Amino acid sequence: LRLYAAMGRATSARAMTSRGVKATMTSTSAGVASTFKMAIDFIGQRGVARGDLGASVMSGLTFDMDAQAPAKDGGPAVPVAFSGGVERYSVTDLKLAKLLDIWSRGEQPSPKETDLLSLGVWESVNERYAFGGEPFYSLDHARTDLTKFRWFIPTAIRGTMTNLSYDLGGLMRFSAKSAPQPEGGPDMGAMIALLEKHGFSKITVSGDTAYDWAPETGAAKLVTKNAVKAMGSVDLDLGAGLPTFKEFASLHPKKGEAFDTARLASLFQDTALADVSITVSDSGVLARGFALAADLQAAQAGMKPGTVKGEDLRAAAAFSIRSLGAAPTPLAPVYAVVADFVADGGALNIAAAPAAPIPFSLIMVQGADGEDPLTRLNLKATRTK
Repeated sequence: LRLYAAMGRATSARAMTSRGVKATMTSTSAGVASTFKMAIDFIGQRGVARGDLGASVMSGLTFDMDAQAPAKDGGPAVPVAFSGGVERYSVTDLKLAKLLDIWSRGEQPSPKETDLLSLGVWESVNERYAFGGEPFYSLDHARTDLTKFRWFIPTAIRGTMTNLSYDLGGLMRFSAKSAPQPEGGPDMGAMIALLEKHGFSKITVSGDTAYDWAPETGAAKLVTKNAVKAMGSVDLDLGAGLPTFKEFASLHPKKGEAFDTARLASLFQDTALADVSITVSDSGVLARGFALAADLQAAQAGMKPGTVKGEDLRAAAAFSIRSLGAAPTPLAPVYAVVADFVADGGALNIAAAPAAPIPFSLIMVQGADGEDPLTRLNLKATRTK
């Protein structure tokens, strides 16, 4: 660590650029050859200062790997072609000079070094990846801000993503083309057709994440908002009690002593739930999901598509959930609301607001007075149309 820190401290430059970078690598393993090609239009850095980095940009990255997985059990080698590209990667406001300076002296940063580091702002634009020419992953834009720290501990994290897509159909088409399907196994073509029919062949998500931690009190907040295109959304709002900065700082070992991992683990044993709220909104996922389940059930039974009705499965699922509240349980009102959501859609919110924070390790442990842990959580559910 000391050597790498010293090397980082030895590098400074006002600006560096490279254009038209190309590379080709070939290799052979177990008699199977592979080729990897890469090209980058532009690489640039500015403000390189002994561990700090003002900005680093890479644009026009493309790559193409053509290989084969080694044969198994005497069968043929399986072709594996992986390709993709990124319009732009960038990192800004990376600050490690102070940390590298301390490490290069063979020392560890004191908790008094509150303004110790920044891991920068990371951004990616227009990522695209494919297996065997079949697209399986894409991302229009993502940004993560990791600039806020106190000592080694992040006090705030912000993230956003736009149109993160997983192409399940593309991945399945690649699998069907690249390897023989087992006899008697599922009909991959029929599976892909069903996914496409019901809108599950490609899943696209956009969302935001925000995390905050108060060093003085240990209070932490995590908020995420994610929208699934043409299906619905899932939002999370979580409040928790984490160790305070003073408690984290007490872990700093004295000179010559090893870091006490057991004490760190014990600190996190007391991490507590303050409150949590989860909201799920239906914009088509319930109807599509049950319709897909119905067609899959019919196919497995050798029946024609449409023989099993999605609305019948949906009604049965709602009835089953409602039945869970028939026996005495604090969750009976929650089951009733969830059943209404499954049956009729809308937006479902489930929230827990205990009178006092509950350690995560004790959430499902009965209270000393025999109190039901579900009662202690003070769970409530609401549905809006």
